[in-house]
Amino acid sequence: MRLDDSPTENDLLSIDWDIAIILDAMRYDFFKELYNHFFEGKLKGVESKGSCTPEWFRKTFTSYYSDIIYISANPYINSLPIRAYSYKAIEHFPEVIDVWLYGWDSLLGTVVPQEVNRIAKKIIDLEASANKRIIVHYLQPHAPYLTPEGYALGFPNPLPDKQMFLMGIDAREGKIKQKLKRLLVIASGLLVRTGIPNGYIWRLVELLGMSPISPLDATRRKVGIEGLKRAYLYNTLIVLEAVAKLVKDLDMRVVITADHGEFLGENNMFSHPCNHGNPILKHVPLFQLKRVKKADLGI
Repeated sequence: MRLDDSPTENDLLSIDWDIAIILDAMRYDFFKELYNHFFEGKLKGVESKGSCTPEWFRKTFTSYYSDIIYISANPYINSLPIRAYSYKAIEHFPEVIDVWLYGWDSLLGTVVPQEVNRIAKKIIDLEASANKRIIVHYLQPHAPYLTPEGYALGFPNPLPDKQMFLMGIDAREGKIKQKLKRLLVIASGLLVRTGIPNGYIWRLVELLGMSPISPLDATRRKVGIEGLKRAYLYNTLIVLEAVAKLVKDLDMRVVITADHGEFLGENNMFSHPCNHGNPILKHVPLFQLKRVKKADLGI
């Protein structure tokens, strides 16, 4: 398939690339507004195979790909012998690099793009002549947001011995509140499936005096909806700058895409519930970077 075709889905594995960049929770509309400040190339909008990372991963990588190395800042995609959402990522690739495990910033509660770049550059140099394709999965623009206005306490370090993943803010609340909060979170997911916005549950959690459900929720409480959108925009700028530094002067075929989008208060919806068909979550960018030939660099 050529990239200038119009696939109904983001079938990443049917197009040609050497490096695929995955931007976690990257909305098409924000990417379209900002990408040309960093890159030259061809952009199209495609439909993601999922509205959350586990769903996207499970439906995208259905076989074993001996020629792909996956560099992951997302704990859901890992090399550990444990299942997250009924799959093992290591069963699909010869190597999964757990940047999330060794590069987690315990203060910010995420993996910063610079750490992803540090590891990715080493892997790209090592595998450049080994006929391996490389996927680089950044956590941004997914919350927590890396700017002072939008910053809120991030995710706890997802330690493998506790099988913890992106489960929200590590609240220091009593057992009763913790149990009630878990029930409300479950209720939120069930209500979303019936078409009821999860913002109602988020607001109820706030009214009950509980800690935020997630870093995104914490930013919403701190700066409101418009501030939340600014924080997301700044996180997008931060990760696009990092990607631009990673791919600068690479004589390789590079594509940039996303696993899913993000609700930022539209119709009282937030985050990215799984199995949701809204275009805000399913409509993502697929961008082919203009290739820089070594001859153009004087090499």
